[in-house]
Amino acid sequence: MTEKTLLKRIVVDPKIMLGKPVIKGTRLPVEIIVEKVAYGATIDDLRKDYPFLKGDDIGPPFCTPRNGSPTRKSTRHKLTG
Repeated sequence: MTEKTLLKRIVVDPKIMLGKPVIKGTRLPVEIIVEKVAYGATIDDLRKDYPFLKGDDIGPPFCTPRNGSPTRKSTRHKLTG
């Protein structure tokens, strides 16, 4: 998926979620997806959590951490406290 394709799936409308960027056809803010990826969610995790998302709604541009490799396998860490 190219960045151009991804941008076609993002909508900014003041009538939807107070104008926050959302996935087209949903009320799911892009920031939620980005935040989940930042905390280790994988593409598979996102598809389970949001089954209404289409194939082009999420993908490598959303799920590519700073090191450049897509997060596909879940690497969950136990929190100790």
